[in-house]
Amino acid sequence: MGKELELKSNWVRENVNPHKVMESFLWFTFSKISEEDLVSYLKEYRDIFKQKILVDEEEWIDKKNIKDKKIKKEYMEDVERVVDKTTEERMLKIQKMVGELHMDKDSWKKNIGWMV
Repeated sequence: MGKELELKSNWVRENVNPHKVMESFLWFTFSKISEEDLVSYLKEYRDIFKQKILVDEEEWIDKKNIKDKKIKKEYMEDVERVVDKTTEERMLKIQKMVGELHMDKDSWKKNIGWMV
């Protein structure tokens, strides 16, 4: 490899931030998804996330060897209420943020500070 190419290669290694590259890729990807699809994916993720939390909590309470089924049932109902409320609040906040992102084809460049 010539000295000039080696210098350029060193510059790239020293000056390209992998986290910024990942961030720019995510913004780029978001810009390719319609707002409707993004909200749909968000709802799907919320449902998967909620179910995972409920399963984890059920496994946790089962490990406690609590024999009283009423206590277990009340605990799980309480967990579900809290999870429902929290995920709904977060969902609304994220939907608002998505609406404010203005996902046109060049917005991803603006979001990471690139000039368009």
